[in-house]
Amino acid sequence: MANENRYLSITVRSNRHATASQLSPGFYAATGSRVSRFTVSRRLHERGPFVRRPAVRIPLISVNRRVRLAWCRDHRDWSTDQWRQFSSLMSPGSA
Repeated sequence: MANENRYLSITVRSNRHATASQLSPGFYAATGSRVSRFTVSRRLHERGPFVRRPAVRIPLISVNRRVRLAWCRDHRDWSTDQWRQFSSLMSPGSA
């Protein structure tokens, strides 16, 4: 089981956007053990990259909370094209 958990953590580090459904067949190919996507998800949450949480969370002050809420309300009716354009502007290397 330790080797299986190690395989999952290495795989997730190399492809952070892989879903549990995508990791499950690769897990079988590497270890010979069939596991469901739920098992993969559970193991990742128990021992994987999602375990560590910041010890201190910076609280939002009321001014920032109001500004964020106003921004969300202004942009809630955006079309998919508008969000796509926004995300391309905000992605690294776009400037």
